Amino acid sequence: NRGSALAQLKRFEPALECFDRALSLVPDYGEAHSNRGSALSHLGRFEEALLSLQRALACAPQYAEAHCNLGVVMQALKGPAEALPHFERAIELSADHAAAHRNRGTALAMLDRLEEALQSFDRAVALAADDAEAFNNRGWILSRLGRGDEARLSFQHAVTHAPQWADPHWNLATEELRSGRFSEGWPPFEYRWKLAGTWPYRHAAIPQWTGAEPVAGRRVLVWSEQGFGDTLQFCRYVPMLAAQSAQVVLEVQAALRPLLASLAGVSELRTPDQAGPPCDLQVPLVSLPLAFGTELNTIPAQVPYLAADAARVEQWRQRLGSAPGMPRVGIACSGRAGHKNDANRSMRLAQLAPLYGRARLILLQTEVRAEDESELRSAPILDLRGELSDFGDTAALIECLDLVISVDTAVVHLAGALGKPVWVLLPTVADWRWMRLRTDNPWYPNARLFRQEQAGDWVRVVRQVVDALDEFSSRALDAGPNP
Repeated sequence: NRGSALAQLKRFEPALECFDRALSLVPDYGEAHSNRGSALSHLGRFEEALLSLQRALACAPQYAEAHCNLGVVMQALKGPAEALPHFERAIELSADHAAAHRNRGTALAMLDRLEEALQSFDRAVALAADDAEAFNNRGWILSRLGRGDEARLSFQHAVTHAPQWADPHWNLATEELRSGRFSEGWPPFEYRWKLAGTWPYRHAAIPQWTGAEPVAGRRVLVWSEQGFGDTLQFCRYVPMLAAQSAQVVLEVQAALRPLLASLAGVSELRTPDQAGPPCDLQVPLVSLPLAFGTELNTIPAQVPYLAADAARVEQWRQRLGSAPGMPRVGIACSGRAGHKNDANRSMRLAQLAPLYGRARLILLQTEVRAEDESELRSAPILDLRGELSDFGDTAALIECLDLVISVDTAVVHLAGALGKPVWVLLPTVADWRWMRLRTDNPWYPNARLFRQEQAGDWVRVVRQVVDALDEFSSRALDAGPNP
């Protein structure tokens, strides 16, 4: 019992010592073996946990808690498909086992069986009305199913029952933003810094500008915190800060530095590895919408706010040559493979084959998946990967194009910031910045969105793009040849 109390306090090492002591007194004590396995699981010692739980079930084969704990370990070791039968066995033995229902829901969600997962989470919260994890996971499922209002309520319940846990705050924030409720979304969006494995908060020693502090005549460090796309999207706020007479020091990724030299309002441009004179205030780029109190109808959406280098543009014009009657279209089918939502947002290059022959296609991504290399070798796509050294090159190339078609990657934000027509191919539930249901986007008035209606169905999306491209090409033909 002392071990159980320690485990509830998340003091798993001393809890483990208690369970070991109990088992030295009663070696066939099934509950102690199960609790020991659970403690080992929390410590990440899954192989040892597996042995303890197998011993627990040898001692007490009808013990539901041991089956549930074994499911958790199997999920860590072998995945959700192997874990699911153990959660279901726990429920057979104890129909009101809330944790088993919650864990079953998690496994089903990982297997993309969303409706079944929702039923499990519904049952879990009915049995344990204070289970923040179940409410949080339930909200995630509801969001994936497009039921945003219900998702928000579920996240709010999770926040109520676990106010110090960052995940439901973050999930609530993204759902609010996705629904256009910016005043409700920006404050909890700051919980991103407390998420596990999040980006480092690099300049904590400098006071953060919240929008309330006067900045006239002061050096304000604005720094990139996440990916290239975030930097490209939110650098639009720098001129607004400079308009308050701030001296803006902009710190961005090295690959973006040549391009962002064109951004208005920058007093000093540097990369994270470069030092400079001290600053009075600092603010992460993605915190600027909160500092400026951005609402849906006050997004600074004037484009372009970035410009490519004129000399590079001319070089690309000569490199591409003329294309009479054929619009130049840049494409990107995948982004960074390590992105947490990559499986949903990226597609195979071959799925864009219906576009072949309808435009002069030019590859904009600098990395191609191994499974797409053979397609690229035979496809009528101009592969310029070896000639794109940084975003300044990509921006200059995009300036020479008529249109960009891409999945949700930094290329989209680059084209948007340059004011170039850009068509974005999106999964059923896209990142919050693309909102819900809309075919346009308030951040980029030059964007057109093409959304999946069913998860994974890129075929219908590409079919719509083909129809739109034929219309676009017809208008381009009427307008005359490319310069």
